[in-house]
Amino acid sequence: MTNTPNTSRSELTDREMQVLRLLAAGKTDKEIGRDLGISSNTVRRHVTAIYEKLQVSGRAQAVQRLSDASRYCITTRCYYP
Repeated sequence: MTNTPNTSRSELTDREMQVLRLLAAGKTDKEIGRDLGISSNTVRRHVTAIYEKLQVSGRAQAVQRLSDASRYCITTRCYYP
């Protein structure tokens, strides 16, 4: 038995990818919200969803997972094995 999330659960939305890229750039929730025109509370909801989908517990792990899994990205959709 594998511990692989199913595709629908592990697919990041376009907005989650935007947030993750800005996290990778070292931006704060407030800066990300300002850049994307959303509230910092909305940013935090996206970050929580990203953590759940990537099965990580922090920003550094999420950014590392993005880097490690970049080969699984097809166009703007990324799937994490």
